[in-house]
Amino acid sequence: MIPGWLSPVHRRAETGARPLERGLVLAAVAAFLSRMPSLVPRSRQDQTLITTGGGLLGAAAGLAAEGAIAVVRRPAGGRGRALAILTTLAAGGLAWSRRRRTVVQSAVATASEVTLTSITGGEVALAVYELLPRQQRSTLVRRAGATAIAAASAISALRHALAEPRDLMKASIRYDYLGSVSGGLGSRLPVDSLDREGRKFLANAVPAPRIAEVMEEEAIDPIRVYAGLDCATEPAERARLAVEELERLGAFERPRIVFYCPTGAGFVNPVAVEAEELLSRGDVASVVVQYGNKRALRAFKDLSRARETWQRMLETLVEAIDGLQLDRRPELAVYGESLGAWVVAEALAAGGPETLTRLHIGRGALVGVPYPARVKLRRIRDSGVLLPDGIGVFDSADELRALPREAQEQLRYVLLTHPEDPIGLFSGTRLLWERPEWLEPGQRHPRVPSKMRWIPGITYVQMLFDVKNGTGGSTLFQNYAHDYRVDAPELLRVAFGHGDVSDRQLEAIEEEVVLSAERQARREARARVGPARA
Repeated sequence: MIPGWLSPVHRRAETGARPLERGLVLAAVAAFLSRMPSLVPRSRQDQTLITTGGGLLGAAAGLAAEGAIAVVRRPAGGRGRALAILTTLAAGGLAWSRRRRTVVQSAVATASEVTLTSITGGEVALAVYELLPRQQRSTLVRRAGATAIAAASAISALRHALAEPRDLMKASIRYDYLGSVSGGLGSRLPVDSLDREGRKFLANAVPAPRIAEVMEEEAIDPIRVYAGLDCATEPAERARLAVEELERLGAFERPRIVFYCPTGAGFVNPVAVEAEELLSRGDVASVVVQYGNKRALRAFKDLSRARETWQRMLETLVEAIDGLQLDRRPELAVYGESLGAWVVAEALAAGGPETLTRLHIGRGALVGVPYPARVKLRRIRDSGVLLPDGIGVFDSADELRALPREAQEQLRYVLLTHPEDPIGLFSGTRLLWERPEWLEPGQRHPRVPSKMRWIPGITYVQMLFDVKNGTGGSTLFQNYAHDYRVDAPELLRVAFGHGDVSDRQLEAIEEEVVLSAERQARREARARVGPARA
């Protein structure tokens, strides 16, 4: 028996299937659900795209449901029986897979939920739709068309924003370089061979007078070396040139060399580098070897080359350091953020924790670790292998600050990822059919929005935009999502063993890195975009 309030839909469906109307109704429901909050606030343009994506998913579910009903209808003996059979199968699948212990169970549970929503919920929605006056139904159709047009415009603008050419430069920026950075007279890594990120890295070295003013202590000029893609075609050759440049500039006479693994575009968080130079009173050498120049969202395919570059550079550094007397060997530290942290995690997963010992890595900091890398690091932890002493995992620098001084002094390798960081939580296409653990009841961190819910398909679309927005630059420092500039000074004070830096000096460092970021933003705002020039 078909309920009376469903009879108009049923009668019209028996005389002619209604896939377009079901698709429209479910698209409207999905579009409404797409407005629920996710990890990162989004712009109106982004919301338009997300709403459109949700609407398309809802429409696809509606069309698929109508197709399933049409297939089952004839052998079942009518549409009503087809609806009952499909609803029973979906309910059974949901009951079987309710605990979601395996990937298969998660997929079956999600398929069952979508089927129940599309068929049973769709019937209810169609009944409500039938009760609307014809004029209101026409309005819904027009709004759907207007949304599609707006989405096309938003997609065009988004593609334009993400289509930065490989060598896009702020051509009119004229930097003054310290004599202690690569690219000067006699350097085999000329500035002309560097792209935007390489030049910015070298130019922002903090001069000794400024360090002395901030720290109120004597200071020296720090050393920075950047080996760009154009200096050599192979990672091994770039590594060799970088080490030769370190030697030429006297880096092996400094107490510490920090190897920064960049993101896919060759970017290194400038706050981290400047903070370490201030914490060290300039007595440190920093080096970067570039492996790509693509935005993070398009750089994943370069991971193997990135790992090879990281490995080659450290092996070459270790070979040079081993040639020094024991009492003259600098400490070797590594820093990786975002995709850079993923590269380090890949190397550790391949070589095991003993990689740290083999490559003489005395200290390290991994920040904003992407989800796949976090999974690999957890596997190392859960494998039962002996881990080196001094490893700590944290959600924020506040947790580091709260540790007793004795506990801070024992840390040598620190991993820090914000609990609402979309890069650290985005599990890829698995979000389409699997509720993530961090949204399970009882597992939600207080910093994850309380109103965020997992909705099959829609959450995946929302997270794509969270990742995009999370990796965007801003002059506003936030201790939130994928922005780790606020955390960097405290993180490095602990991870790199700067116990001699007072809280007052740390506050001065935190103020200085903000001022430095503002100065760089003003330079770029005044500059024109065009080909690189020295």
